[in-house]
Amino acid sequence: MEVKTRLADLQDLLAKHDRKVRVATRLLPKEQGWRPTFVGRIVVMADGSGTGAAVHRHGAVLDTVLPARSVAIKQWFRRPDTNIAGIWFLRFTGESGAVRPRRSRLAVARA
Repeated sequence: MEVKTRLADLQDLLAKHDRKVRVATRLLPKEQGWRPTFVGRIVVMADGSGTGAAVHRHGAVLDTVLPARSVAIKQWFRRPDTNIAGIWFLRFTGESGAVRPRRSRLAVARA
């Protein structure tokens, strides 16, 4: 997983991400004796910081290399049943870069 607040250099992002995936899938079986059943190649990007426009500009490449988007990735985390590659947009808040989950509202019956 790669986390980015902006998309500055597409070639650099894809090269580094590809290298990390190749190293991890080769080293895990050798060093840890663990062979992953499925591999997720996921780039996490800050939602609302102009990254959507950058992803759209580079759509031809990203749709091929990282075709899945947020909804499919969330479903994959719940039930991984194949390899996946995609971009997951998350909202970041404050200087710490923490992720802010979306609030859900519950209806409460009043007596």
